[in-house]
Amino acid sequence: MITTTKQCLRFDELPFVLNVQQVQDILDVSKTTAYELVHTGAIASVKIGRTFRVTRAALAKFLGLPDEAPATLKPTKGGTLEG
Repeated sequence: MITTTKQCLRFDELPFVLNVQQVQDILDVSKTTAYELVHTGAIASVKIGRTFRVTRAALAKFLGLPDEAPATLKPTKGGTLEG
């Protein structure tokens, strides 16, 4: 499990789902700012239990990056993606 994003060199190497600390590291902002972006909806997120999760696609949208999900990925019966 990736605990920090400092080791990722490319955006597409990030996990599909990020926690707020990872978003904080990627954007190089304070913890308060990262949570404010999530709580205000500036970055779309999902609350799971007591934690917020941000998809890589939601972060890309916030950053104004093009849609990075390949069109060839399709969900399988087991819930995984295959290309």
